Amino acid sequence: MFDHIRRLAETDTMTGLASRARFETVFDEVVSSAPSAGKALLLVDLDSFKAVNDRLGHQAGDDCLREAGRRLSEAVPEAILIARLGGDEFAILHDCGSLKNLEDICKRIVTKLEWWVGPAPNKLKVSASVGAAMILPGIPAKDIFAEADKALYVVKASGKNSFGLLPSASPVADVA
Repeated sequence: MFDHIRRLAETDTMTGLASRARFETVFDEVVSSAPSAGKALLLVDLDSFKAVNDRLGHQAGDDCLREAGRRLSEAVPEAILIARLGGDEFAILHDCGSLKNLEDICKRIVTKLEWWVGPAPNKLKVSASVGAAMILPGIPAKDIFAEADKALYVVKASGKNSFGLLPSASPVADVA
């Protein structure tokens, strides 16, 4: 019984991905383990999701979230964890040896999370914006999350359907 309750708490029922609670636990563990090999946090936000809900209905929105979860799982099968944080927001913890490797992971996600939803002539294009940050020893989890979130919102403000990494002035540049 306890295992069943724990599984329910750790799994997002809509997508089958990890829940926000599970993400927070694993993220804290990854950050506190002071990784010798690089790891990264990627935050993913679906572009045009509100339009899917508003114009095609909430069932289409639910289908869209399930499809996004499936596509994320295909894009990063080797991820440490893929979680739905809530709404149309997802988080990924991933092994990552360099900024170039992180860029390649982000490109795979952006490419995989671009598709059309709904019947013609009302089809809507869904895409994703990604913000990412390397997880570095000694940097608190909340600061890593804030940096990835900042990178995500720079992408959202500059046109969406792309990815952003920390600017070169940040500590992440020293990892590459």
